[in-house]
Amino acid sequence: MLFQEPRQTPYDLSFKISGIPVRVHPLFWLVSIIMGSRLGDPITIVIWTVVVFISILVHELGHAFVMRWYGEVPRISLYFGGGLAISGGDQAAWSPRQKFGRTTAEQVIISFAGPAAGFILAGLVVGLVYLNGGKIIIPEGGYFFQPVFSFQINPNLWYFIFFMLLINTFWGLVNLIPVFPLDGGQISRAIFTHANPSDGVRQSLWVSVIAGALAAFAGVVVFRQVFMAILFGMLAFSSFQSLQMIDRGGFGGGRPW
Repeated sequence: MLFQEPRQTPYDLSFKISGIPVRVHPLFWLVSIIMGSRLGDPITIVIWTVVVFISILVHELGHAFVMRWYGEVPRISLYFGGGLAISGGDQAAWSPRQKFGRTTAEQVIISFAGPAAGFILAGLVVGLVYLNGGKIIIPEGGYFFQPVFSFQINPNLWYFIFFMLLINTFWGLVNLIPVFPLDGGQISRAIFTHANPSDGVRQSLWVSVIAGALAAFAGVVVFRQVFMAILFGMLAFSSFQSLQMIDRGGFGGGRPW
């Protein structure tokens, strides 16, 4: 399953940040390289892969730090070009969540914290660009922010800045589309379930199916991003399968963060 924690392998990279365990599955590197392969130049592909790693790690740390603030014990897994921040199960001694679980507000804040961390990182990059005499523009007919300098800079540095802006703004916004189990889907499910406990999950899944189909269409027609189209097509189909499971009396849910 794409959004379940992968099994450990002997080739995992494991470390801790501020006491939070982080595990990087080998498929994370492979998929990141494949996604950047159309860039052509090997050095640019390496820069892309490094920026993907930094950006997704910061995203998941956003989730994880807020989870810990609410008394959970998080861990992070990076894999398949993405990542998960997962509660370890054991709660801090002071947390009442062992009995009551997350509130709607807590779930919404935890889900939004990942994209927010990416937006903050992008904002820091923008600040550094302006402090060094550059500016950020959106070229005519374009969709993405690009750095512009009045002087010549190293092309590798330019690509690093561009990729940091691209991933932490565009993909941060894409993550907030209400498609489960992305952050926007988590937020949508929490709100619908709070408003309608008996049928909120089903309602949020219908939103996920429709939004996922529209995002897949936009990926092909507007952004010409095949990976985006495939991803959202798969997520829309997964939500539809979950709806069928609910109709048969099962539960098509789950909450990785």
